Amino acid sequence: MAFQTRPYQPTDLKRLIEIIRTHLHDEVVAHIGPWEQSEAMLCEAIPSSAERVRVTEIDGEVVAFVWTQLAGKHLLLEEIHVVAHARSRGLGRLLLEAVEEEARAESLAEVRLTVFQTSPAVSFYQQAGYEIVSETERNQFRMCKRLSVEEA
Repeated sequence: MAFQTRPYQPTDLKRLIEIIRTHLHDEVVAHIGPWEQSEAMLCEAIPSSAERVRVTEIDGEVVAFVWTQLAGKHLLLEEIHVVAHARSRGLGRLLLEAVEEEARAESLAEVRLTVFQTSPAVSFYQQAGYEIVSETERNQFRMCKRLSVEEA
């Protein structure tokens, strides 16, 4: 599998929204509210965070992306998605490792994220060393991975 990870470009927005919708639409509608509200928020938030969004392509097709934010003394993993036909090849793990390396490069001691409790990603994160630290009122887990002092 030959893939390329590159910075976000404005022409990626439609595809990223499509990927998020495919993965999260039902959970968003059930626990947050109308999809259209979330989509409108994403259409503003992703471009305004462009410098913290990385897109992965295979043969010119966007198959994954990761979006992070600085949040105080930690790095917040806003979104990480790999399309179904590109999964089980280690791409998600590589993207997650890149997020952790980003945190270390910025001397941050932890990475935090929020994930729907029913998502198969929960076990993916746990296998990567993330721990559930709390639950939200929106059927989500807050998870955290503390990076060792030597790593940060």
